[in-house]
Amino acid sequence: MLATCGAEIDPGERERCRQAADFDRVLEALNRGGEYSFVFGTRAKDGRESRKQLAYHYLNEKREEVLLTRADVTEAFRQEQERAEKLRLALREAERANTMKTEFLSNVSHDMRTPLNAVLGYTRLALEGENGPATAEYLEKIQRAGNILLSLINDTLDLSKIETGAIMLKKAPISCGEVISKVVASVRPAMDAKHIRFRVDNSRAVMATINVDALRLQEIFMNLLSNAVKFTPEGGEITLSVECVGLEKNCVHDRVVVRDTGCGISPAFLPKVFEPFSQERTDRNAGAGGSGLGLSIVKRLVELMGGTIEVHSEYGKGTEFVVLLDFERMDDAPELQKQEERDMAVLSGRRVLLCEDNAMNVEIAKKLLELRGIEVECAGNGQLGLERFLAAGPGRYDAILMDIRMPVMDGYEAARRIRASGRPDAADIPIIAMSADAYDEDVKKTLEAGMDGHIAKPIDPAVLYETLRSRLAK
Repeated sequence: MLATCGAEIDPGERERCRQAADFDRVLEALNRGGEYSFVFGTRAKDGRESRKQLAYHYLNEKREEVLLTRADVTEAFRQEQERAEKLRLALREAERANTMKTEFLSNVSHDMRTPLNAVLGYTRLALEGENGPATAEYLEKIQRAGNILLSLINDTLDLSKIETGAIMLKKAPISCGEVISKVVASVRPAMDAKHIRFRVDNSRAVMATINVDALRLQEIFMNLLSNAVKFTPEGGEITLSVECVGLEKNCVHDRVVVRDTGCGISPAFLPKVFEPFSQERTDRNAGAGGSGLGLSIVKRLVELMGGTIEVHSEYGKGTEFVVLLDFERMDDAPELQKQEERDMAVLSGRRVLLCEDNAMNVEIAKKLLELRGIEVECAGNGQLGLERFLAAGPGRYDAILMDIRMPVMDGYEAARRIRASGRPDAADIPIIAMSADAYDEDVKKTLEAGMDGHIAKPIDPAVLYETLRSRLAK
C-alpha cells in the first residue's frame, strides 16, 4: 500500500502515511464506516509541494474488492489553510481590540475618577462646614451631579466586565433585612425630593441570613428603584415588595417586585428595554436623563446570580419588574458587622503614612482621616514613601495608604520594596491601595504586590474607615 502512495511522499510524513495505508487498518475502517481516506504531503524532484488524498471504497455489497482512488487536493488544502489563517488573524485582532478596549476603559476610568474624587471630596467637606442656605443648595446640587457621573462611570465599567465575564460574585453572609434597609435608605431621599409615596411590603418575606454578594444584590434593586423614581412624576407611588415563595433548610426562594405609577413603556419599546444604551424618548419622559445602561446591567447581574427578571408595563399608567432569585440560607448569626461599624474607636490616635502625588487628593484624604483622630504624614510618590518608611523607627506607622499611579516610583514597586526591606514591621504593616484604578484586575495586582486591600476613588469615607478599622483591629 505504501508503494501506491508514491515515492514522492514528503519524508516527514512517510511513517504516518505507512500507518494510515496499512491494509488491516483500511479494512477495519471500511467495515466500520463504508469508506476511508487520508491526506498526505508530497514533494516532486523539482521541489514543488502538493497534497494528495487516497480514498478507499468497496466496489459492491459483497465487499470482495476495494477501489482505491487518488486525487490532488492541493488547491482545496491551500484554500482551507488560507481560511484558517484568516480566522487566526481575525481572532488575534479581536483579542487585541478587546485588550485595547479594556485598557482604554481602565485609563478613562482612572482619569475621570481622579478629578471626580476632588469634586465629591471637597463638596462633602464643604457641606460639613457652616454655609448659607444658597451655598448649601449649590453644594448639594454639585454633589448630586458628581454622584450621577460616578454612577455612569461605574455602570459603563460594570457592563464591560459583565460582557467579558470578568465579574466574580463575592458572597458573604448577610441578613435579608439588612439588604432591604440599605436599599431603602439609599433611594428614599430621591423619593422624598419628588414627593413620591414609597411603600415597602416585606410582610411575607423571611428575614433569614443568606450567602450572597450583597453589593451586587443591592445594585440590582437600587437600579430598579432609581429607574422607577426617574420615570415617576411628582406625587406618584412606588412599591417595593419582597415575598418568600419557597423556604427550604438551605435555600430561600424570593420574589421581589418593583412597581411604579410612572409613564410606562410603549408596547413597541418593551422588547428592547434590557438592551444596552437603549432608552425610550417620549413627551412623557423628556426630562429623564441617563445612559440607558441600568436595566441592561440589572438583567445581566440577575442572570449571573441564576435568577430571572420580567417586565410588565402599561403605557401611561406604570411599570412592574418581577425578579425571582434563590439564595443559599445560612445559620442565623449574631450581627457582628453592625458592632464592628459602631466600634471605630480603634482609629483614634493612629498614625498613617499617605503616599499620594495629587495635591487635592492629599488634602481630601488627610482631612477625612483627621476627622477620625488619625495623624497623617504624607509622601508625594512611592520613592519618598519608601524612604520615609525606612527612615522612621519600627512601629511609627500603623498603616500605609498607597496610590498606584505616581511619578518616580509607582505604588506597586513601593509596596514590594517595603515588604522586602527586612524591617521588623515590614511584613505586617497594613498597606492599602487607594487608587482610581478600580478594575478587578487592578485589585488583584495590588494584592500580588503585597498590599492588604484596595479602596477605589472617589473615596467613600465609610469604606475608608471600615477598611482601616478591620486591618488595625487584628
